[in-house]
Amino acid sequence: MSLLGSVMNPPIPYIGSIPGGKLTPGFQIVIQGVAPSHSEGFSFNLAYGSAIGQPRSDTALHFNPRFTQNCVVRNSYKNNNWAGEERQNGMPFTKHTPFEITISADVNCYKISVNKRHFCDFQHRLPINGVNTFTCEGTVNISSVQFIAPNMPSMPAPPPYMNYPAQPPMPLINPAMPLTTMVPNGLHPGKMIYISATPVGTNRFTINLQEGSYPNCDIGMHFDVRFNCGSDCNQIIRNSLSRGAWGQEERSIPYFPFAGNMPFEMIILCENGCFKVAVNNQHFLEYRHRMTPFTRFNTLTVTGNLTIQQVRFQ
Repeated sequence: MSLLGSVMNPPIPYIGSIPGGKLTPGFQIVIQGVAPSHSEGFSFNLAYGSAIGQPRSDTALHFNPRFTQNCVVRNSYKNNNWAGEERQNGMPFTKHTPFEITISADVNCYKISVNKRHFCDFQHRLPINGVNTFTCEGTVNISSVQFIAPNMPSMPAPPPYMNYPAQPPMPLINPAMPLTTMVPNGLHPGKMIYISATPVGTNRFTINLQEGSYPNCDIGMHFDVRFNCGSDCNQIIRNSLSRGAWGQEERSIPYFPFAGNMPFEMIILCENGCFKVAVNNQHFLEYRHRMTPFTRFNTLTVTGNLTIQQVRFQ
């Protein structure tokens, strides 16, 4: 499988072309996001065009979680008419809880998983090779959409220290908080994450490198900055979460590099044995990997009292 393209923090409604021009068997679309408290529902659509009003483009798959009806409706749309709805298998979404949806185009159906668990199959009603557009509508915040193609030809693998794109992905500028975003091309030795941000007041913020965005997912590095939180004052807690259980906290730091309302730049460098963290161009600490493979921690989250000016990956 090869990452063919990705979209970060798209505006809603979102209308975008399928990279490569059309779907083929084996093609996957991975969507990460969260529904806010006032959401009544949202939908993802695989369509034959970009019209989402009236008339609407023919739609091969309409995937529509509805909080007002506590169900997920699947349907298709052709010649200005909806076909029969499918509603079975319950409601795996809750408001305020991040989700990850994977839509896999199979020969006979779309296979759909939610938070890495198979949710349903939707038998093809329209040929997949005519699908050229992905759309999102409704009330939802989407952090990333990844388009993954099967069996893409590739050049021989570069050496590990060069295993990142020649052209870095576009940075995230002033993203909304809390932030959940895929790490483009995943973690590997030499991968660097740059975060430019400013603490708001003197309370707390947290940076996680984790496996997906579903509840209680494994966290490879939990970096929790506490200015004044309970009994903790100017502490930075590092830890990992495995199968719902926290490990041993690491608290020792050479100094406390953050200050309320003062901008900082943080760099996280991934190496084979550990994450190395620098703050304001000074090496700060190392956090050794506790779970393998560390490459599975493909998602960055930032929460708490913080405004982010920029996040970029290299």
